[in-house]
Amino acid sequence: MLKPGIEVAEVVDSRGSRFLLKCDEVYYAVDRSVAGIVRSLQEDGGGPRSRQRIYAEYGVAAVDLDQYVLEHFPASWRVGTPTAKTRSPLLFQFRILSGRPLQVMARGLGWLFHPAVAALAGVLSLLACGWSFARFRPDHWGIALHRPHEAWYLLGLVVLGILVHELGHASALVRFGGTSRGIGLGIYWGFPTFFADVTGAWVLPDRRKVVVDIAGLYFQLLYLGIVSAAGVAMGATLALGVVMATVPLMMHTLNPALKFDGYWVLNDFFGLNNLHRDIRDRLVLLLRRAAGKPGRAVSIVEVGGVAAFAGLCVYQFYFMASNAWSGLARFANLRGIGSMQAGELVVNGAMLLLFTAVSIMLAKRAATSVSQVVSGVRHGC
Repeated sequence: MLKPGIEVAEVVDSRGSRFLLKCDEVYYAVDRSVAGIVRSLQEDGGGPRSRQRIYAEYGVAAVDLDQYVLEHFPASWRVGTPTAKTRSPLLFQFRILSGRPLQVMARGLGWLFHPAVAALAGVLSLLACGWSFARFRPDHWGIALHRPHEAWYLLGLVVLGILVHELGHASALVRFGGTSRGIGLGIYWGFPTFFADVTGAWVLPDRRKVVVDIAGLYFQLLYLGIVSAAGVAMGATLALGVVMATVPLMMHTLNPALKFDGYWVLNDFFGLNNLHRDIRDRLVLLLRRAAGKPGRAVSIVEVGGVAAFAGLCVYQFYFMASNAWSGLARFANLRGIGSMQAGELVVNGAMLLLFTAVSIMLAKRAATSVSQVVSGVRHGC
């Protein structure tokens, strides 16, 4: 009746007791009755004993059980059906590290999540970064951009830091008993990005999920501390360049407007299933109240949260659109084009197309969100 290997886990956290079902590497939030029925069916494959238990505990008669499963359970749970299709936020995925090598590496780094070790390592890393700022003037690192080989070193070290960031997410998951399915490269909103598959974090309590969410930034901070200390010791101003190029990336990933780390931190800290949908629902409530339509009152905290999120979304859109406009202005400068090297011309043209495409996608997403809000305000849903 049901596929073999379906797993049901009970998670106890700030939201109380909840159940997650895993089938074909896809997670589903289910209620207690569904979890109980699935567990009973797994014991003897839907035989007489499990049917009697299901009837006694959940009121589903044995003769009606097959029809109940057909009507209430997703088709992908049943034997002989294809795996459920899930929509990935990544346009393209390529695994770089997975399997046993990743698990061994992540397990070996688990000690870094001991509270005392994390506090000490974080403070030392901040001091090392501050030391590099005190040792080198902030404008020194810009010289590297005029030296081709140092510019490549700078890019390589920044990219390595991003990989360390993803290793942090995977290591935190493994530290709490989960399994990371890999670290790889993908395309998200038109931009190449590294990712860590930490889907297994869904079965963790909320507090541990938050640790997994911020572990990437924690590892990246440790990486910057090591780079800064090495740079000061060797007198390499390039280390400060790595810090100054990486910190904005770390800040950018905290913006919850897109599904970066900041989104997941807020989502898990407040025990939500979908932060964006929750913000939208509260905005609908706020607008309905403003229009004098029925609906529950919205607290000042909720109003502040909606306003802050709206501001971050505007910033995200402005960031994308301004970069597209800057690329257009530079590309449209005929005299500038004439003096460009062929490679520089291609790069600027590619960046123009990229930022323009991303801006169009953001505008489309914004239009869809506005349409959903208007519909909610009109119809109360």
